[in-house]
Order: sequence, then C-alpha cells, then structure tokens
Amino acid sequence: MGAIVAAFLGWFAGGFYLTDRNPILMTHRWLGTAIAGVGLVLVYLAAGHRRAPERSRKLYLVLLGLMTLAISVQGFLGGTFMHGGLNHLAF
Repeated sequence: MGAIVAAFLGWFAGGFYLTDRNPILMTHRWLGTAIAGVGLVLVYLAAGHRRAPERSRKLYLVLLGLMTLAISVQGFLGGTFMHGGLNHLAF
C-alpha cells in the first residue's frame, strides 16, 4: 500500500508529464507507477490464495521476486536522481 501512496505523491511532486527531459527521472517515474500497479496485482493474488489455498502460488512468487528487484532498482534511481548521478555511491 505504501507503493501506491508513494506513486501518487510522486506524480504530484514531479508534475503530470508523460515524458521528461531527464531519462533517470522518467524511468524512476514509470517504474514507480509499475511497482504500484504490480503491488495491486499481488494483493489480489494473495487474497485469491486465501479463498482457494489449493491454487498454485508460482505466479505470485515470481511477481514478488520481480517486485523485490524493481524496488531495489527504484531506490538506486531515486538516489541517482537526487544526488547527481553515480556520485551518490562515493562515500
């Protein structure tokens, strides 16, 4: 649910533009939107499994793994955008 709120607030903070001049910001924007959408699908699949536990959970687990990877990339892109490229990795 936090991803949905973050995506909603991100669209307000970044403006309602479908494209950006900065490719990092555009990737961050659309990846965040996709994370929120896939999060809703994961909630639906989890609720469906509670009603019918005999159903396979392969799709759920694959999407959960992809979501973990996407959130990691999203955090990296956010840091890259806010702190000036790969300089945010220099300690």
